[in-house]
Amino acid sequence: MKNNAPETPVYSILRHDSVLSLGQLREDWYRLFNDSAWKNPFLRMQWYLSWFANCAAGGRAVYSVRANGKTVAIVPVCLRTRSVGPLKIRTVEPFFLDSIDYSDFLVAPDHDAAVWALFDELSKGYGNDLLQWTNVRPGSAAERVFEWGRRAGRKGNIREGEECVSIPLAPTFDEYLSALGKTKRDFIRRRAKKSQRIEGVRSVDSKEFSSSPIWLEQCIELEHRCFKDRESTGPLTRAGFSVFCVDLFRRLSVENRICFSGIAVENTLLAYTLGFVEDGIDYQYVTNFNEDYAKHSVGIYSLHELINREIEQKKVNTIDLMRGAEYYKRWFTNSVIRNKDYRFFANPLFESGWQIQYQIRMGVSAIRKRVKKKGQLVDTQGQGRTS
Repeated sequence: MKNNAPETPVYSILRHDSVLSLGQLREDWYRLFNDSAWKNPFLRMQWYLSWFANCAAGGRAVYSVRANGKTVAIVPVCLRTRSVGPLKIRTVEPFFLDSIDYSDFLVAPDHDAAVWALFDELSKGYGNDLLQWTNVRPGSAAERVFEWGRRAGRKGNIREGEECVSIPLAPTFDEYLSALGKTKRDFIRRRAKKSQRIEGVRSVDSKEFSSSPIWLEQCIELEHRCFKDRESTGPLTRAGFSVFCVDLFRRLSVENRICFSGIAVENTLLAYTLGFVEDGIDYQYVTNFNEDYAKHSVGIYSLHELINREIEQKKVNTIDLMRGAEYYKRWFTNSVIRNKDYRFFANPLFESGWQIQYQIRMGVSAIRKRVKKKGQLVDTQGQGRTS
C-alpha cells in the first residue's frame, strides 16, 4: 500500500497476545482511553484481559505503537484467511470481528499515521491482501484514521454499514414519551400494560443482577433457547465466547459498569437487556426474552423499565441500542445513525474478486426476498422452510 502522506515520526511496534504482556500496557491503555474524544466501551482493557485469560488467541493480538519512547496507539486486530470463490484472501480485521458493535482503536491526537505504520508492517510481515474494518462508528478514532489514510492516497472504499439506534433521554419519562409522538407513545404504553398483567411480575435492576450469579446464568439459558433452532448464535452462546463473557461481566461489575434490566416472576427471568455504562451512555449489548411470554410483550417491557429507571437515576443521558435493524428498536426512538465499513486492498485483483463475490451475494439475497410468499421461504436449492 503506497502512502503519499507527509513525513512522519519513526514508529516501533510491539505485539501483545497474553494477559502478562497486555498487563505491561495498563498505564498507557488507561491514558489513551481517558484521552479519547469518544470512549468506546468495547475498548475497555477488561475485554482483552478476559479474552486472553479464557480463550485461544486464534490469530488475535493487540499491537502497541510507540514514538519517541511513548505509546501513541493501541490497535487490537485479528489476522485471518477468507475464501472468496477460488481466492484465498489474507485479511486484517477487528479483534472481535462481528461480536461487538463498534470496532475501533486507541490513538493519540496527531498520530493517525501510527496506525497506518502498523498496518504497513502487518502487510509486509503477514502478507495480507485486505484491510477490512467493519462497524466503524461516525465520530470514532477509526473513522478519523481511515479518512486520514484516504486523503493521504490510500486506495480503498467505504460502504454504508448497519444502522445503530440510540435513545436520547428526557428529564421525565412522560416527556420522553411525548417526544416520540402519539403512535409510538401509545404502542409502548399498550405493550407495557400487557406485561404488567402477569401475576407476580417484577423488575430486576443492575444491583440485583451483580449480587447473584443466577441472573447471568438465566440470561445464557434464555439465549440458548432463542438460538436452538437457528444457524446463527448470540454472544452468550457462541462457541468459546460464553466463558469469556461471564469473566468479562464479572470484571466490569467490579467497576460498576454493568447495566441490567430484567423482568421476572419471583426468581425466574422472563426478559432482559444487558449492557455497559460508559461516559454517560448506556450501551445495550444483549437483549432477549422467554418466547413462552411473547404475547405479553415482556421484551418491550424490559426496555420500558430500563428507560424509566435511567431517567429516574439520571446517571446517563442516552441509551444506545447499537447496531441491528430489529424493528422493535424503532418504537423507542427517532434517532438512527449508520456505521461505516472500510476496505483497503493491497492487490487490485483481489478487489475485483471481492466485488464480484459481493454482487453475487446481494443478487442471491434479492432473489430470496422475491420468492418469499405466504410465510414460505424457498431457498436457492429448491428446499422450502417456514419463515
